[in-house]
Amino acid sequence: STPSAQYHPGKSPGRHAYLYRRRYSQQIVQLGDALKWKKALEVFTDALDIGIVPNVYMFNTAVRACAKSGQIDLVFQLKQQMLQHGLEPSNTTYAMAIRVCGECGEYKKALELMAEMRQRGLEPCVRTYNEAISACGKCMRCGEALELMAEMRQHGLRLHVNTYNAAI
Repeated sequence: STPSAQYHPGKSPGRHAYLYRRRYSQQIVQLGDALKWKKALEVFTDALDIGIVPNVYMFNTAVRACAKSGQIDLVFQLKQQMLQHGLEPSNTTYAMAIRVCGECGEYKKALELMAEMRQRGLEPCVRTYNEAISACGKCMRCGEALELMAEMRQHGLRLHVNTYNAAI
């Protein structure tokens, strides 16, 4: 079922669009936390179908729901849909996508996402680096993890305990 917003199909949500988007996003987060990614995607699709214009946060809630359940293909599809809607994936989007890559043993995809970020003019943050380092660590790719740590230092990012933990 859809969130309890007073929305009338066929009518534009108008000035209350942000409230509808927020309610749908909240429900997607709750479903994702309960590992109900299919239902979360249904809610996301329902929102689009009734004319809710998604923003980066709303897409990220759907990405998060799929990532928490290891749905790597859906994460990549949602990231592509963001671009089709004229939205730029954020560091959060990339961090979640990189994390699911690591959980699925796809460290090369994680590194490709890091490169894609830079190509799009988005500098990886500590969290994004940590997820990429973790992906490499989970796949026993210590050399790549150490390279990422060196790159963090070169970019003036501080290595935290989480960074070192991610590498091992």
